[in-house]
Amino acid sequence: MKRRALLVALASAVPSLALAQRTWRGLEIPPENDWEGPRPPRPAVGDAEARAAQLFGAILADEPERARDFFFPREPFAVLKAIAEPDRYWQTLYAHYERDIHRLHAQIPAGATFERFEMTRRGGWVDRREEANAIPYWASRHDWVHYRAGGRAQRFEIRTLINWGPRWYVTHLA
Repeated sequence: MKRRALLVALASAVPSLALAQRTWRGLEIPPENDWEGPRPPRPAVGDAEARAAQLFGAILADEPERARDFFFPREPFAVLKAIAEPDRYWQTLYAHYERDIHRLHAQIPAGATFERFEMTRRGGWVDRREEANAIPYWASRHDWVHYRAGGRAQRFEIRTLINWGPRWYVTHLA
């Protein structure tokens, strides 16, 4: 703890040091993904409910682009993954996301209505060097979008959400 306090004091005295302590491969690392010091707390659900409703609308309209901002952004993904060609892997994951939206569109009846998003406590802190990561993150697995169709309560799973800063993003829909 004293080491971190010293770093904070030094960082405020030397602005370039603050930048060096908070970046990785040129991208600023949010405190929620920081691997220095104590593990940051799991981010709150935040706006994930609203973005899950947006995803549901994209599914009903069969328009994946409407839910693109709920998918993990390309730039942090390229920095987060410690693999060869992270952009190629991101493109593959995004193509699966689009495919899953089309598949769900075929399954969910027109006129269905979004009810709520349920983030489970499954998952946890995924440290550096786990799952080929250069930067750690919180993962939430097996979350649910609840909706109503034909008077019946139904749901579908979001397989994996991960955080970047305080926001949650889909990496695997189905």
